[in-house]
Amino acid sequence: METTMTKPFKFSSVTLQVLKNFSGINPSIYFQEGNVLTTLSNEKTSAAQALIEEEIPVSFGIWDLSSFLASINLFSIPVMEFNENGRSVTITEGNKDLPSSSLEYFFTDPSIITYPTGNPHDNFPAEYYEFNITEEELSKLIKSAPVVKASSLVLKTTKNGNVLAYTKHLQNTTSNSFNIEIEADL
Repeated sequence: METTMTKPFKFSSVTLQVLKNFSGINPSIYFQEGNVLTTLSNEKTSAAQALIEEEIPVSFGIWDLSSFLASINLFSIPVMEFNENGRSVTITEGNKDLPSSSLEYFFTDPSIITYPTGNPHDNFPAEYYEFNITEEELSKLIKSAPVVKASSLVLKTTKNGNVLAYTKHLQNTTSNSFNIEIEADL
């Protein structure tokens, strides 16, 4: 029985970096058709949302996001084709100078994944902070983590109502840290 596939699809390097960060919030993710990615921690204490440049052609669940990203990283130029049976995606090598290879990655049932429905902020009490972080700010935070040997990204409010994002090794009180103050929408 032959499986029908969708039009080839690729994630940009920026989207792959967003997904890597999302895996730190929740090891699973439910991709919804369109260009918005959302995640919600299993404890429902942290959420994130990102507008991406790609249009995800179908909705699907991934149980182990780190494994999915590692699967994508097996390819120099990963090209994905979603099987129309809705159960899997086939990742192939898009670099014609390399040997032809493929990997079929199966989806998980979304009912076993914690994910936000609607606006991620709807999952929290009325008192929350909303802020936009630029690609440049996020990139600086990501680059700073290995430099300061950070194990965590921390977000906290400042006295003037903004958000302080910093990377730090939380178990070491004298560890170095890097921070960026981000304007919050109150």
